[in-house]
Amino acid sequence: MPGLLQFQAELRKKGDPLSTTSKHPEDMVLWLPSNIPAAERQRVCFSKLPEIEEMLCTAQCHNALARSGSWEEELRVLANEDICGYQDPDHICKCVGRRGVLEDGQLDSQADDTLPTTETHDFTLFTEERECRDGTGETRRTLSWIWWTPTHVDSPDNAKVLLLQEEMRRTLEYLTWKAKWWVLQARLCQVDDELSEGLAAYAHSQSELQTALHDRF
Repeated sequence: MPGLLQFQAELRKKGDPLSTTSKHPEDMVLWLPSNIPAAERQRVCFSKLPEIEEMLCTAQCHNALARSGSWEEELRVLANEDICGYQDPDHICKCVGRRGVLEDGQLDSQADDTLPTTETHDFTLFTEERECRDGTGETRRTLSWIWWTPTHVDSPDNAKVLLLQEEMRRTLEYLTWKAKWWVLQARLCQVDDELSEGLAAYAHSQSELQTALHDRF
């Protein structure tokens, strides 16, 4: 309603309360045309809005007097025919299909009537022994020759691998020795207490660094 804000401002100036202190939604004030004085409705509401609300109230009164009709006086027993599933074939509409496309369900209706009909008889299906066949999925894959090569003791590549493993082992041994060496260096120098504490802290930090390198190597 276009003039509702102005009307509420005028009510505030007069000291009239616009809302209740209750927090329940059912206690909120609905600003319908019937809540506005008749002298102010034409100024606050849209054109013909009060007449529409009056027609609504009249219809609600008629429905309250007439109730729900005569169907309440009759009891109808629920039959099995009244219940159907979503995919019930008796209630599903026939598929129309697309123009120019022959659907699977339309093959019987589009069959040539001139073709001779063939009789079908019952037959028995026997278990067929199937031979071993290669699959078509990931299980049929084999490892490429690039990733699998026969290794020999006298192969020069094998000697390089052994040499590299020995170098790695010696590196780990050196890092372990270096960490212990830094711990020993913290107690070799005979200096005053303050300098000794600083040297010990530095030596232990270097020892922890060598240990961390050993663990990450």
